[in-house]
Amino acid sequence: MIRKAEIMGVSLHEVDMTATLKVMELLIETGKPHLAVTLSSEMLLELGKNPAFKEVVHRASLVVPDAEGVRVWGQKLGLNLPRRVSGIDILEHFFPVCMKKGYRVFLLGGKPGVAEKAAEKLTARYPGLVIAGVQDGYFKEDLPVAEKIKAAKADFLVIGMGSPRQEMWFERYRHLLGVKLAIGVGGSLDVLAGNLNRAPEIYRKLKLEWLYRLLLEPGRIKRVLPLFTLPLRMMAQKPQIPENDLFLSELTAKEEKL
Repeated sequence: MIRKAEIMGVSLHEVDMTATLKVMELLIETGKPHLAVTLSSEMLLELGKNPAFKEVVHRASLVVPDAEGVRVWGQKLGLNLPRRVSGIDILEHFFPVCMKKGYRVFLLGGKPGVAEKAAEKLTARYPGLVIAGVQDGYFKEDLPVAEKIKAAKADFLVIGMGSPRQEMWFERYRHLLGVKLAIGVGGSLDVLAGNLNRAPEIYRKLKLEWLYRLLLEPGRIKRVLPLFTLPLRMMAQKPQIPENDLFLSELTAKEEKL
């Protein structure tokens, strides 16, 4: 059984990395287009002021706690979330699954050249991984990109265009793309390409990756300051009794019976 709780008007799922990877695999196997959302603290703020974005996240098949603040809030709501499930960690664990299953991967986003560089490093790191295509995120016309993805016959679409653009772009064209699962991962393509380093282990253990990013990019302070309002919103929200996500629970139950 996979439970969920409501946070800022959308569902947050009670999953760890193992469950996330299994659900993603099962979603691809349905053959229908699904969206996985890596919910960050900045996205929580966006949900409060962007009804269209909230609707997209509400419709997503899987929503995981990408940020420590989201994880803590989920815990307060009654979910058992021992650790956050970050987008970059998901990718590093799921690419071997794609390699084993033969899922075709499309990388969308980043500045020109980033997706190509990421693809080169990924195919070297995971021999046999099929990168069906790449496309930077600085395009002006949507339909040619959507048609390019469809022509690539991709199963798994990795979108690194920043939120809410990446999730809303997929929602707008999901039925034209032919992909079975898409996931928004922000700047993770730069990490995969080797252009951006992850925070050192000590920062991750102390749950201060946001501080490391801020030290590298002081200009992010304007984006970080509003996040300090989230604890007040979290304290104002009452605990819930998490409910069963029928779709995901039925999906995993079928797998367990096989």
